[in-house]
Amino acid sequence: MFKKTILFPVISMMLLSSAPSSSASAQSLYSDVNEQKYSWAMESILFMTDNDVLKGYSDGTFKPEATVTKAEFTVMLHRLFDKYRPNVAPLFYEPKVTGYQDVPKNHWAYKEISELYNSSAVSGGGISQDSSTGKYTFKPEARLTRLKLTSMLYQLFAEDFDKGANPDDPDKELYQRLSKFKDIPLKKFNTQTAMDQYMDTERAKASNRWNTYVPGDELSPAIFYTYPNGSISLIGDFTFLPVYAIAAMDSQGIITADSRGYYRPLAPVTRAELATILDRVYLLFEKKGVLQKYSNK
Repeated sequence: MFKKTILFPVISMMLLSSAPSSSASAQSLYSDVNEQKYSWAMESILFMTDNDVLKGYSDGTFKPEATVTKAEFTVMLHRLFDKYRPNVAPLFYEPKVTGYQDVPKNHWAYKEISELYNSSAVSGGGISQDSSTGKYTFKPEARLTRLKLTSMLYQLFAEDFDKGANPDDPDKELYQRLSKFKDIPLKKFNTQTAMDQYMDTERAKASNRWNTYVPGDELSPAIFYTYPNGSISLIGDFTFLPVYAIAAMDSQGIITADSRGYYRPLAPVTRAELATILDRVYLLFEKKGVLQKYSNK
């Protein structure tokens, strides 16, 4: 297993026939990865390169600011966590997904998509299912946003992401954690009447889109209710925001707000960002002692 041998961050996309020397830097490998501008991502870029997670461009560039599709992310994840195949042998309560309407067998990422996502991914993991036909949709060419990435990572690895919750009042801690983000919408009610009025309005808006809704695609507010004793509960109905996923990613330092307090949930994920985020997940699992069940890297 190779892990960081220099002090620069990492992610790769080389089309070279052999892996680069571990003594190289990301800047020396890629003409468009400046050491000062991408100091926060250099080590991650190099790690992904050395481990053949990303394969690059023949012109010697990395394109760190290029956005990433769901299919591209899936292939990277499949390579990095090369022992993790949830849809190959799904649990009895997570039926196998046998195909997608929009991912034919000749799609370049068919193998990776078909092995990583089982039916549990409908609840936030980046796939949707038409309730009338039972058919699945993945949207492989959709741009990966920070919110979608948050939701998909959490669904895939939930058991090894700590929420950091207070067992005495977990939803109160959840509300406090989410409140620090300036661009994560929340609603908190302290009367049943006010909450019911809001829910009725949301129910009317949502009635015609259940078959096309994919968790993580939009920003309807997370709804909380405050009781007279001060405790807080998350109300599940119409909470179209993956709040537990956001809290888990933040508490583990995987996907966090910027220095101004913005999570940027709908911003597209760049290649440099994704390299860094996946590297953080890898290091977290290594620290927790669970990496071996996911990766041979």
